[in-house]
Amino acid sequence: KEEGVEVIDGDVDGSERGPQGIAAVHLKDGRRLEADLFLDASGFRSELIGKTLEEPWVSFDKSLFCSKAVIGGWERGPEEPILPYTTAETMDAGWAWRIDHEQLINRGYVYCPDFISDDEAAAEFQRKNPKAKVEPRIVNFRSGHYRRQWVDNVVAFGNAGGFVEPLESTAIMILCSHVQTLVDFLRHSALEPTPTIKDLYNDVTSATWEDIRHFLSLHYKFNGMLDTPFWKHAREDTDVSG
Repeated sequence: KEEGVEVIDGDVDGSERGPQGIAAVHLKDGRRLEADLFLDASGFRSELIGKTLEEPWVSFDKSLFCSKAVIGGWERGPEEPILPYTTAETMDAGWAWRIDHEQLINRGYVYCPDFISDDEAAAEFQRKNPKAKVEPRIVNFRSGHYRRQWVDNVVAFGNAGGFVEPLESTAIMILCSHVQTLVDFLRHSALEPTPTIKDLYNDVTSATWEDIRHFLSLHYKFNGMLDTPFWKHAREDTDVSG
């Protein structure tokens, strides 16, 4: 606002296609908003690049088998110090995080439903986290990214463009990297990006997602802590090619 940017607050209730990609987005209060460039930051819904433009999805399911998480936590007790790091703990069918906040300790168990049921995962989570008073909830996700992050006049950021499990806390890094890259490309093209500029941006951002896939897959391929069916499968079948 200090720089003169007009902020319009509203709930998006759909969008319409046009010759340049997205012609406008519609708000629930009836307003229709046109723009030259749209940034899709709608999270897993991916309202523009996924739902409206129907960009193909590139799955990482040959390298990252987990697709669910059970999440819970508890209020920090006076005897519990704040750990200044994130913990990643090997579990029977995946792994669990611990993230410390000022008043809350957050825990989540990322798992593969082919090797453990939701109830079994919740039971293992509760057994290893007896202090968890928050009712555990199940979250579904898919690891991968849309083939292109810049399609016509839409650029996707964050979970709207792709997602990987938070094994190495890469989401914020990816977001910052892609935002900086877009800013650089817009500046170098004097705000008139060519098809070649868009292609180069998509090559750069796709390579980022692939680097993360390779990085995370190594955690599964070479983890020898447990010999449960899931971890045997991970060591035998995780795709680390490339």
